[in-house]
Order: sequence, then structure tokens, then C-alpha cells
Amino acid sequence: MEPRSVGAAGPGIGKVPTGIRGMDEILHGGLPENRTTVVVGSPGTGKSILCLQFLCEGASNGQPGLFVSCDQPVEALRADALSIGLDLESLENEGALTLLPAEFPADSEIIGDFRFDPLLERISRVVQSRGVRRIAIDELDLLLRLYEDPAAGRRELFRIHRTLRQRGITLVLTAKTSHWTPGAAWSPLLHLMAETADCLLELDQRVEAQITTRRLRVLKYRGSGFIPNECPFVITERGLSVIPVAIVGLGQGPMARKVTSGYRWLDALLGGGFCVGAEILIAGEPGTGKTTLAATFARAACERGEKVLYLSFEEPEHSLLRNLRRVGVDLRPAVGAGKLLFRAVVPESVGVEQHLAETVALTAEFQPKHIVVDAVSAFLRMGSFQGAHDYLIRLGNICRQRRITALFLSELTGELGARSLSIAYLSSIADTVLVCRYEQGGQGYRRILRVLRSRGSAHSTDSQEYEITGKGLAPVGARPPDRVIRTR
Repeated sequence: MEPRSVGAAGPGIGKVPTGIRGMDEILHGGLPENRTTVVVGSPGTGKSILCLQFLCEGASNGQPGLFVSCDQPVEALRADALSIGLDLESLENEGALTLLPAEFPADSEIIGDFRFDPLLERISRVVQSRGVRRIAIDELDLLLRLYEDPAAGRRELFRIHRTLRQRGITLVLTAKTSHWTPGAAWSPLLHLMAETADCLLELDQRVEAQITTRRLRVLKYRGSGFIPNECPFVITERGLSVIPVAIVGLGQGPMARKVTSGYRWLDALLGGGFCVGAEILIAGEPGTGKTTLAATFARAACERGEKVLYLSFEEPEHSLLRNLRRVGVDLRPAVGAGKLLFRAVVPESVGVEQHLAETVALTAEFQPKHIVVDAVSAFLRMGSFQGAHDYLIRLGNICRQRRITALFLSELTGELGARSLSIAYLSSIADTVLVCRYEQGGQGYRRILRVLRSRGSAHSTDSQEYEITGKGLAPVGARPPDRVIRTR
């Protein structure tokens, strides 16, 4: 499903990048330059991390930043930032970043009317001396709560907004929601901050099927288009990472070049092999040789010198390699040559977003030409049916964007199989669809393969009986064919 965009970017709206993977796509370019962005969310949703990444992105590109902490000591900030790969102390030493504490001791007592003048003066001195262009004031709501008169708090908030905007500052303010339930009513203070914002972001976290997930949503963006859908995000050792659903869309070019499946007889059924950059669904009942077929394709690709990433959600690497050797598919040379990389994980170990973020990072690092996913049937164990569906859409779009050939294996057993096949978007998305089934024949069962679809190819519509031999898959009635490693 293609995400709906709201509005279009105004010609006078300048934007600055956030440095956060996927967020600038949602914001159609970044946060509004020389304007105010407000980020609200419950504890633990990553508001401070968002601010630090935003400031470090600017500091690395000639825009010094200032982080004003109304809650955490700056020593704790430095330590926390190192856990996501941000060396704040080095940026401070270079004069590209300043950390300014604004928290009050627990035993502090406010006497008389509280005002922001001293804090604004300290901020102004730093702005002038360091040439600051980006400022983040974290947990500003803690200071605004010191005003007993809401009208006074409103005046001070607008004064901060106006003063810093006049100096050409891109400002980010964060506030903690007092609730843990997404969609619960906001406090008057949060509504006040939302009124001030040119751009308003909401972060939340929720538990679905005993798995915690985080969501980001853009509530408003004056003068610019944006994607208003909820977008899952994760916090990793690299910071925040947002992967919008279907952000890439269907912009892939024509798929003309083909590569072999590893078997001549199957290439003939496919009309010449698999298209490079295609999404290929191999659906079948247990024991029909789906993994053997995918492994043979991977071996042929590696022998051509192309890298293959194999994502296994059902079997550990050592067991998979051992079982494949028994049917004549030895992948150990490809692993040893660094052409084949296995990543075997338990689906229940983390949520869908974490799985996808790790896959994206691994893909960027390893740079494979092909990816095998074994099997999408296991995705339902990551949480929800919708989450599994979104995972496939986003991973498929990433493969299309990078012209990576993707083989998705799927079980076809009972209700689970039917749902898995629909998750793999058989009806509309997969470029090539192979179905492997058992059929009654004589006194036993026969394995039958059919090509239901192969876009851009004059594929066969015949059913092909085959068997699993000591040399892989072979059509019945013929000796096991030689492997094909030639690119077509």
C-alpha cells in the first residue's frame, strides 16, 4: 500500500536533514529550517536520541549545535550517546556542539515569579560565541510546569520561540506525555506546545502480542507535505532508524537480464531463468524441496562471483548446510569464499521493526546481489499478521530499489499456509511465483512444480513432476541435469 502524502512543500520552506535513517523521507526533506519543531512522547520513546542525532548531523556539516537539558546531567548524556555511536565530547572539543544543563536540584524552591530570562541569556551567549544554528531543548515541559498561571507559561513559550527564530535558529523542543497509552488525551501544556510548533512529531511505544514496538507520526507540518501514516522505528546501536512502509513505491525499471535458477529444466519452464532484481515467491508444502531450490540458485550465483545473503528464520546455519550437503548442494565453499552470508535468527527474538532494521544494516554492509528469505511463513511469529505483511512490503521495496533479486520461501500447510501465501502478496507483487505441491499418483505421492507467473517471460504453464535426488532436484524420467552457472 502506497503511503498517502499530505500537501506539497512550499517554495519558501527551507529544510535541514535530521541524520536519521528514513525520517527525512517522511518529512519530505527534513525539519523546517529556522522554525520550531516539537517532539512529544512517553518515556523511553527516543526523544532525546532524536535531538542528539539531529544536532550531531548538523555539527558534522558545519552547523554548530546546542543541546539544553532540562532533565539529565550532561555527564549522563555523553555516556548514553556513546551507546548509539555518538561521541559528543569530541564534537564539544571541536566547538561544534555545546551541552547546557538547565535542570534544577531536587530540593530547589522557586521564590517569586519564574522567568526564562537567565536561561535565554545563557543560550544567547553560546549562540553568539559558537555560531550555533541548531538548538534542542529537551524536556522543556518540566520548566513550563513551574508556571502556576498557564497564561504566563504561554507568554514565555512564545518568547523563546520568537527570540530564537529571530536569530535564524532551527529549534527542536521535546515534551514528555503524561500517559503511556497511544491516543490518550493530551494535557493543556502539550496542547500549548503543539500550537507553537511549525512541525509536530509524536513518538509512542506499545505492546502487541507481547512484543514492544515504537511508532512515529507527523501530526502537522506548516507549509510542507509529509507522510501522516504511523511509521515504525527502532532504537539500535546506530540510533533511531525509521523504515516507512512502501516509501520506495513501484518505480523499478524493466527487468530484462536473467540469471539461471541453477537447473536447465527449470530455466526452460521459466522462459530463461529468474529476472535480475525480481521478487520471486517459492511456495510449497513441507518436503517439496523449496530450500534445496533456493540453495541451488544461491550456489550458482556465488560461483558467478555474486554475493548472496541468506536469511534463515527456521533453521540454524550448521544444520542447514549439513542437510543441503545430503542432497548434493554444498554451500561451504561459497561461505568460505565470503560470497554467501547466513543470518539465522529466531523470529520471536525481537519485533518486526528490529528484524527489518538489522536486515537493512546487514544489506548495506554486505552489498548482496541476491537475498534468500527462508521462510516468510515464520514472520507471523514476530508479532502480528499486519506486522509480517509490512515487513515483506518494506523489504521487497528495498530490494527493488537496489535491484536485488529476492527469493521468498513460504509454507503451504493448512490455514497458516494460505495466510502466508497472501502475506507474500501472490496476487499483485511477486514477479515470479513457483508452487510446489504433492499430488496423488499410483500408490504414493508425486512432487509437482508449476510456474504460476513470471513477468516479462514466456514461461511454461505445464506441470512438471520432479524428485529430490543426491544431486538436487531432477525432473522425473531424466537423469539429474548438470548445474547451470552461466548468466543469461
